[in-house]
Amino acid sequence: TRAFRTGEMQLIPSGVGQLLEGFYPGLDFAALGGDADGGTGLCVPIELRGRRIGIIALTFLGSGRQVSPRVVETLSGLGARAAIALDNAQRWDAQDRMVQTLVAALLPTEPPRVAGLGFAARYLPAGGDVAGDWWEADAMPDGTILVGLGDAAGHGIDAMSQMLELRHGARALAAVESSPAALLTDLNRRL
Repeated sequence: TRAFRTGEMQLIPSGVGQLLEGFYPGLDFAALGGDADGGTGLCVPIELRGRRIGIIALTFLGSGRQVSPRVVETLSGLGARAAIALDNAQRWDAQDRMVQTLVAALLPTEPPRVAGLGFAARYLPAGGDVAGDWWEADAMPDGTILVGLGDAAGHGIDAMSQMLELRHGARALAAVESSPAALLTDLNRRL
C-alpha cells in the first residue's frame, strides 16, 4: 500500500511470511521452502504516464535470502516494462473499440426494403476486425436499385478510408451515371 501511495520502492526487511499469512491463511510455507516468521520482500510501483496503476511485489521466503541491489535493479526494470506493456494493451484496446465503432457507424446496418425484392447481408472481414470490404444496397430516386460489393486492398484504418471513398463515391456517381459500366469507369478515373 505504501509503495502504491507514495510511488516509491518499499523494502520489507523481514516478516514477509507473516504478511503473506494474513493474506493467505493456511499457506504451506514449508512447501515453498520458507517459514512464516522469516522472509524479505520488495514492492515496486508500476507507473503509467505519471499515474500509479499497480505494484509488483517480490518475496523471498527462504531463510538467509536478502534483497540485493541487483534484485532491486531487476524488479525496477520489470516494473517499467510492465507499465509499457499495460500502456500498449490499453492503447490497443482503445484503438480496437474505436475501429469497432467506426465499422458499426459507417457500414449499412441493414439492407433496404424494396417491394418485390429481398436482400440479406453479413459483413465478416477476412483479416482482423476492419478491412476494406464494403457492400451497398439502396433504392435510388429513379426507382433503380444500387447493389455494390467491393474491397479496397489491405486492412486497418487505411483500407477503411479507401473503402469509404469507394462506397460513397459509387453511391454519388450512381445518382448521375446512366449505366453500371459508366459508373465504374468514372469511379476508377476519380480514385
